Amino acid sequence: MPKNPSLSVYVSYAWATERQNPVVEKLEAVCRENAIDLLRDNKEIEYLDSIDQYMRELGASHCIIIVLSDNYLRSQYCMFELLEIHKNKDFHNRVFPIVLEGTKIYSAEEWLDHTQYWEKKSKKLQKKMKKGNLRNINEVNYDLNLYNEIRDSIVKVMSVLGNMNSLTEQVHIETNFTALIDKIKERQNNTINHEVNDELAKNRREKVCREIADKLLQTKEAYTGLDEKFKKEYQLPGNIDNEVARSELANIIMDMYIVNLLKIFDAWMTGLLALEKKESARTVKRFVYFILPIVFDQEVIDTISSKSQYEVCTVPVATTTVAEIVMAGVDGRPAQYILQEDLHAELCGENNLTNHLKHPPNLGMSGVSQHVKVVADHLVNEYCGIKDLAKRKTITSERLIQRAAGELQRLSKYSSRTLYCVYQLPEDTENRQHCILLLEALKKDFPSLIMMELSDDEAVEDDEYETYHLLRKIHTTKIED
Repeated sequence: MPKNPSLSVYVSYAWATERQNPVVEKLEAVCRENAIDLLRDNKEIEYLDSIDQYMRELGASHCIIIVLSDNYLRSQYCMFELLEIHKNKDFHNRVFPIVLEGTKIYSAEEWLDHTQYWEKKSKKLQKKMKKGNLRNINEVNYDLNLYNEIRDSIVKVMSVLGNMNSLTEQVHIETNFTALIDKIKERQNNTINHEVNDELAKNRREKVCREIADKLLQTKEAYTGLDEKFKKEYQLPGNIDNEVARSELANIIMDMYIVNLLKIFDAWMTGLLALEKKESARTVKRFVYFILPIVFDQEVIDTISSKSQYEVCTVPVATTTVAEIVMAGVDGRPAQYILQEDLHAELCGENNLTNHLKHPPNLGMSGVSQHVKVVADHLVNEYCGIKDLAKRKTITSERLIQRAAGELQRLSKYSSRTLYCVYQLPEDTENRQHCILLLEALKKDFPSLIMMELSDDEAVEDDEYETYHLLRKIHTTKIED
C-alpha cells in the first residue's frame, strides 16, 4: 500500500480492455515522470492479499482515475470498485475519468442498455439458484445482491460521469495527459489542506468538548432527573459526578443528531418538573441554548464566518429558528429567541431583521409575502423613522436604504450580537430582481450585516420543522417560582 498517499493516485480499469489498448501503461509512465505513484491492482495486491479489501481502499481514496470502457461497465469487479467510489462522499471531486473511444455513457438509451445487461445477469443467476435450490448459499446471494445494486445505481453514476468533460482518449495521449496531471496535482494540494483542516477540526472538537464538560458540571445535580430509559436508549453515562463521565457525555453530545439531543433535553426538563426541581429545570433550559450553537454543523458556521463582509451567504438553513442557532455559533454565544404569537408562534433570533415579515416557521418567507414591497416597507418602518407616507414618496428608494443602513449601523454599536437578515427570494423574475437589488443596496451601505438566503430544499425544511417544534416546546415551557 502507498507510503505517501498525498503523492499517490489509484486507477480503476478493466484488464480485458488494457490488454487490447494499454492506456494505463502510458498513463503510468507519465505519472512516474511527474512524481505521482499510480496504484494498480496487479502491483499493489500481493499473494494471498484480500482483493475485496483493496477495492474498498480504492473506493475510499481521495483521488481515483477511472478508465471507462464497455468492458469496465460490464465487469463485476470494476463495477464493485465504482460503487465503492460512489458510496464515499465527494464522488464528483475524487474521480478523474478517461472515457475510451466507443464507450456508451452519454445518453439515457445507453444508460438503460447497461441497466438491462445487469438485470439479465441478475435474472439468469436467480434462475440457476432456483433450479438448484441454492437460494440459501450466502456467497451466491452476495453476487445476486451486487448485480441488483449495480442495476439500481448505474444510471445515477453514469449520469455524473457522462456530464464531466473528460476529454477524449486521443486528446489525453496527444497532450501527454497534461490536463489530467494538472487536476490530480490540484486535488493532491487540496487534500493536504483538508488534512490540515481536519487537524484543526480535531483540536476544535477537543476544545468544544471541554466547554461542554465544564458546563455539565453545573447540571450535575439536575442530571438525576433524566429518565433512566433515555440514558440506556442513547447510551448515556449513569451519572456525571466525575470528569471522565462528563467528558464521555460531552463526546456523545457532539456526535448526536440535533433532534435527538432536543428530545433528551425535553425529557430531562419534563422529568425535573415532575419532581418539582424547578431550579434544576431552569439550568437545563439555559443549557439548551448554550449547547445548540456549538454542536451545530461547524462547516455552516465556518462558511458564514469566512465570507467577505460584502458577500451574501447561501447556507443549508431553511428556518429562522435554526438561523439563530447558526448565528449564535458565529458569535460564540447562547441562542436567544423571541416568541411571536401572531406568526404561528415562531421562534426568531432577537436581532433577526426579518422578524416581522409574515411567514410560516418551516418555509422562510412565503411566496405571497416575498414581494419586495414587504421587505422595503419593513426596513423603512423599522429603521428609517419615516411614518408619513406623503413624505416617504418624496425620498428616493436609494436614500431610504441609506437611512435604514445608517440606523442599523447605530443599532449594531450597542449590540454584542451580529445583526443578520434572513431572506428567501421570490420565484417570479421581476420581483426576484427587485429584491436582489434592494438586498445588494442594503449590503453595500451596511457591509457588516450578515445576509442569509434560506434553502428551499424540502429535506432540510422537514428536518428543521421537527427541530422547530421541539425547541418551541422547550422555549414555551413555563417554570413558575
